[in-house]
Amino acid sequence: MDGIRSDLRFALRGVARTPGFTSVVVLTLALGIGATTGVFSAMNAVLFAGMPYPEPDQLVLGRSTFHGGAVGLSAHDYFDYRDQATSFESLGAHLEFSIRVSSSGGETPETLGATYVSTDFFHTLGVAPRLGRTFVPEEGEPAPVTEGNEPTPLPSVAVISHALWQRRFGASPSAVGSRLTLNGQPVSVVGVMPRGFRFLVDADVWLPLRLNGERATARRFHNWVAVGRLGRGVPITRAQGELAAIATRLERLYPDSNEGMGVILTPLHEALVGNLRPQLLLLATAAVLMLLIACANVSNLLLARGLARRSELATRAALGASRGRLVRQLLAEGVTLALLGGALGLLVAFLLQRALPFVLGLEKSGLSGVSLRLEARVLLFAFAASLLAGASVALVPALRSTRGSLAGELESSSRSVTSRSSRLKMTLVAIQVALSLVLLVGSSLLLRSFARLSGERLGFDPRNVLTATLAVPASASNEESIRFFSGVLDEVRALPGVVAAGMTQRLPIVNPYGSTRVWRPERPGDRSFSLRALGRVVLPGYFGAMRMPLVAGRDLGATDRTGSPPVVVISQAMARGLFPGENPIGRSVAVDVGGDRPATFEIVGIVADARLNRLDDGPDSVMYLSHRQFPDRRMSVAIRTDANPAGISGALRDLVWRRSRDIPVEELSALEEEIRRSTLSRRRVTGTVTVLSLAALLLAAVGLFGVLACQVHQREHEIGIRIALGASRGHVVGTVLRQGLVMTAVGLVAGIAASLAATRLMTRALYGVAPTDPASFVGAAALLLVVATAACLAPALRALSIQPIRALRYE
Repeated sequence: MDGIRSDLRFALRGVARTPGFTSVVVLTLALGIGATTGVFSAMNAVLFAGMPYPEPDQLVLGRSTFHGGAVGLSAHDYFDYRDQATSFESLGAHLEFSIRVSSSGGETPETLGATYVSTDFFHTLGVAPRLGRTFVPEEGEPAPVTEGNEPTPLPSVAVISHALWQRRFGASPSAVGSRLTLNGQPVSVVGVMPRGFRFLVDADVWLPLRLNGERATARRFHNWVAVGRLGRGVPITRAQGELAAIATRLERLYPDSNEGMGVILTPLHEALVGNLRPQLLLLATAAVLMLLIACANVSNLLLARGLARRSELATRAALGASRGRLVRQLLAEGVTLALLGGALGLLVAFLLQRALPFVLGLEKSGLSGVSLRLEARVLLFAFAASLLAGASVALVPALRSTRGSLAGELESSSRSVTSRSSRLKMTLVAIQVALSLVLLVGSSLLLRSFARLSGERLGFDPRNVLTATLAVPASASNEESIRFFSGVLDEVRALPGVVAAGMTQRLPIVNPYGSTRVWRPERPGDRSFSLRALGRVVLPGYFGAMRMPLVAGRDLGATDRTGSPPVVVISQAMARGLFPGENPIGRSVAVDVGGDRPATFEIVGIVADARLNRLDDGPDSVMYLSHRQFPDRRMSVAIRTDANPAGISGALRDLVWRRSRDIPVEELSALEEEIRRSTLSRRRVTGTVTVLSLAALLLAAVGLFGVLACQVHQREHEIGIRIALGASRGHVVGTVLRQGLVMTAVGLVAGIAASLAATRLMTRALYGVAPTDPASFVGAAALLLVVATAACLAPALRALSIQPIRALRYE
């Protein structure tokens, strides 16, 4: 212990004597260790930390499978699984997405996010309410059956979020038992959830699942996930086998809806973090590569410093210090520098912790209560990374600096010392260049992928379009709904600056999904002439407002109303799928609209293809129905203006509230910005990887500069003699440049080989770009070569300033 304390004191004195050198090393290591620690803290919180539920390892998530692909669960199938399975302590269900409900009764009407859960959902998770209670079995009884297009009334009870409790009820305990008005219907609040509770989706209101209720009207509709708590000692494989047997029985009992349907169970934590794992691994890879580059850079600096200290080490050896003692002291110095770098790196990690939840989109994940903190496990990781980095960067320089006869150093010229280590330093620089190229190629692929995605043709024009969502009360009749939305649309079109306006119940990209099965009615059992198509209810003028051109037939019109034959406009993709090589105008299409019998529509028009679900999907098969024939109580208006669309927001609110103060005008935003927001997560990850790769490139350039500058200094005598003997300025510069570019070329070759192997792991993160995309490789290599050449120029020009007479006088 005395020896260790002595070595540490020696190391601290050594780093204090060279503040400039110490600062460079500490800052370099701080970047690498800090980036790695910051990403580890995100991995620790998302992948390694347990969920905030009792005995989380017993929780599983269940989905249906259809011919091998995962889909949602049917509410009817869920109840069969719940009642027949014995492997679970309890089995709950949760709607896969949130719905929007209008709420009045506050200072202004607002739209709330709501979702449905089974009455045993909260009990399955083991989450108790902050106030009141959760649902009881009686509140999940089947909903009353309605006739025609009348909507099913909402359940009479609800559980609300902590945020809504504070906002609407002022955090008063009397909120329990109070009433909320949702979609014009009074609902009693029975409980308040704890602060920060979230599962799958953002919601302020949870409503009980009821058969015949919303999203649970038919067995063929798959909108749910099951959340189960396994019985004690029950492995997931046993529960999986039991549910598979039940699924087989259901397939025999209900062949029309359950043919090819299975079920799959996944540990809940794995199911919730599955989408985040690729992004985290991508960031972790970038951070580790950056740390390796930093270590190689520092190792080169320590090599140069160790060789300059050979005389000092020789003196210590002459005074009786063994080689082992000298190596130990140099290792202690390296570890001390790394620990200082790690301490400063905690600041880098802290800053990353503020940014990574935003980068990864944790606020949109299915996890509840995830936060990034410098907790004990993260601090231990930073300490271990610092020790490992310190030992790795100092070991080789320590062995090199103490190798051979140190006694001879006291007699030899200081200029004869260091050519032995130049090959090692060049190797380390080549490694830095190679690792930097891997990062640059990866970020180049992500950038090109994002550019390709952003440049895809949407099939509509989102520029200068203002959107907002309106919802009439549930008590409004179909005719009242039609009159309201048609009247609002007429008034909007009369506003100054409005070029065109339309309405749809689902905006493109912003409100995805909503598909159903369609087929040619003359071939009902032939799957070759059936497909799943998105359904969109629109008012006349929507295609013009969105600049979606009709390619055949006509638009939906005012005459397409209740009582007239049902009509539909379809997309080109749907026409190709159902009527290949045929003209579909005037033909019929059968649509599963949720009742016992399908609805049949006459095709009156074909509209150009558009991307409505996601930007990275191909053009969707879509059918557009007339709102006057299939009225919806929630519609989104799309207003095209001749200037900044935000200028008419106030006018839109005024004209809506002149009709009814109870109707909220929500989600007012520019459509172009909303579509840009849909790529936010991809943009954030791409930007973060790009920043890390540029930082790594800078470190590699600094390392290349440092090695060449050191070698120019060491060869000052040789260069002076060459100049004295008549060597031209071009020859001197070329000699130094050649040496640097040879190191760069070796690194480029190694980096290209490593990139070809590494980028294949990025396939899932790319869109429209192959992992071996030549342009990305060439662009990354060219950028690195330019930066490396710039880093080589300064030492090369420094060589020109060497005075021959000074070098000869020194000799």
